[in-house]
Amino acid sequence: MILPFHPPHHTPTLFSPTTLLHSKVFTKVLPVEQSYRQLSKTARLLVLVNGIVAIGLGFGGVFFGIYLWRQSHSLGSIALFSLMQCPTLLFCFFLAGSTWFRKSFRFYKCLGIILFGLGYLALLLLQNQALDFIIPLGLLFGLADGFYWVGNHAYVYLETKDRNRDEFNSLLFSLESIFSIVIPPIAGAIVSLTLPSVMFSGYYLLFALAIGLLLLAYALARKLPEIGSPQVEIKEITSLLKEPFWKTVFLRSIVEGFKDGSEPLIGGMLVFFILTKELHIGIFNSVFALLAALLAVKIGTILNRENRLKVAFIGILLSILGHSLLIAFFSVPGLILSSIITLFASLFYSLGLFSSFLDAIDYGAKQGKNFFNCVLIREIPLDLSRIAGLVLLLFVLQQADQVLVAKLWFLSTRGLAIIYYYLTVKFEAKIDA
Repeated sequence: MILPFHPPHHTPTLFSPTTLLHSKVFTKVLPVEQSYRQLSKTARLLVLVNGIVAIGLGFGGVFFGIYLWRQSHSLGSIALFSLMQCPTLLFCFFLAGSTWFRKSFRFYKCLGIILFGLGYLALLLLQNQALDFIIPLGLLFGLADGFYWVGNHAYVYLETKDRNRDEFNSLLFSLESIFSIVIPPIAGAIVSLTLPSVMFSGYYLLFALAIGLLLLAYALARKLPEIGSPQVEIKEITSLLKEPFWKTVFLRSIVEGFKDGSEPLIGGMLVFFILTKELHIGIFNSVFALLAALLAVKIGTILNRENRLKVAFIGILLSILGHSLLIAFFSVPGLILSSIITLFASLFYSLGLFSSFLDAIDYGAKQGKNFFNCVLIREIPLDLSRIAGLVLLLFVLQQADQVLVAKLWFLSTRGLAIIYYYLTVKFEAKIDA
């Protein structure tokens, strides 16, 4: 089970994708060169920018939930931090599409990177007082995440096509896996070297590293070409929602938000409850990330429109088995067995379904619909259901033992994954018709 990289929800290279992808070391491990060559110049730069952002967020956030837990000993503080991000995410999309604050997609991507940096700077300055400011910190990271993805959605959609999206996604997934191999054990070692005179000093060094890397990513993101600006059209959104196809997309996003709003943070904390130390978690994460890196591009090369959904369904079945084993055998052996199964499950499920929403946008484009309005049909229910799910989680955490709630909640997300898959099959059938 690979821990999520950072406190918000998303992202992946080293300083040059050319040196990374053509180096003798990596090309012997991963057949990524072919995927890289199929990308446009802008898409390659996007890989570079997203990669450095991922490294920065990796150092700053891989143990962020544990950092909050060590200060509060409460899953509620972690859930509250995540909850505060959700309304600001939605605010960012509407603000970006408004007529009075319309900027380029590059502006929003760069703004998101800067706000991430300011978030880690705030954590660095607040130190052990961070819990007193958990709500404004959550709002700040929510703004960063929102603006970053307003810009990033556009670049990914416009710079990839159906014929090469699987290669693009697999390339990013593989690079992120490489970072997952290297970053967690290094971050765990840094945290374990905490100075006796300064509590959490290892964490503060991680936040400082994140700031430096995000500044580098910002400088490179400024080189991305201008590709237009978002535009929200409420009339078109409401008219689209009258169509069965977009109703299905809307419902699927409700399920996705409820599931993904809390599953990563709960899963990460369950791993912590078993292994207890950041260094142990980092080494464990590194081993499984290596396996993911070896598999991701290979899976991406065999994916196509005909088999994506079949592969994703296998992933769902494996994830149900993996989650069940973790809860039934809540121990180190149980975690290892569960993680082996979940490794394949997450690759099959994530890569099989990752392109599905871009397929929906393609469908909207054929209808002559505004790209950004199609994105909002996903983002509005996604963020509202994240809010509902996290509020419910906070309520349940107050009623029963935290670890028991976490276990049952984590297991229940597999039922939502089945519903999510069913709705995906439903709207993909409409696209293929």
